[in-house]
Amino acid sequence: MQNLHLIALAGIFGLGNMGLLHADSVDSQITESKAREAKTAKLAKLKVRESSAQELTKAGSLGSFTGDSKIFSGKVKVSAMFKANAWRAFSSGLVEFDKGARSAWHTHPAGQTLIVTESEILTGTADGKAWLAKKGDVISCPPNIKHFHGASTDTKGVHIALTGVKDTQNVKWLELVSDEEYKEAMQKARKESN
Repeated sequence: MQNLHLIALAGIFGLGNMGLLHADSVDSQITESKAREAKTAKLAKLKVRESSAQELTKAGSLGSFTGDSKIFSGKVKVSAMFKANAWRAFSSGLVEFDKGARSAWHTHPAGQTLIVTESEILTGTADGKAWLAKKGDVISCPPNIKHFHGASTDTKGVHIALTGVKDTQNVKWLELVSDEEYKEAMQKARKESN
């Protein structure tokens, strides 16, 4: 009867079918099994804590770069703020445009939101619409809308970009915005804002 009891205990603690065991051996196995279970539970709690803990990303810690002339016209500085991760399906960057600087035409497979933080930002879409957004304004661009954004002709402009990620992609760059397209968008935006 004692042996059946030991076999049952061995099964409960995940020791498998070990046949008839000596009491000392079973006690040792049970102790080890309990220790493994406790360690596993502790690790699981740590993982939950790690994934639910707040995170601080220091300004500048992810680096910055000067806008490439293949996708920007004029002087542009982009500073990464945070990356997309398992629970956040978008990344962010602070984008600073010198007067007259702008992005190329582009689309975002998961959309983009821009928050103007300094001066004003000109944005235009391929259907000919244009807006001039001022500090505190928010520009919301749905997925796959061909558009551009940049500073006005008069001042530098700065915005925070929150860019969605879909299938590891966040942007599809297209052709540069011509000087004529930019001037035309600026005129339309000024007219609309009056």
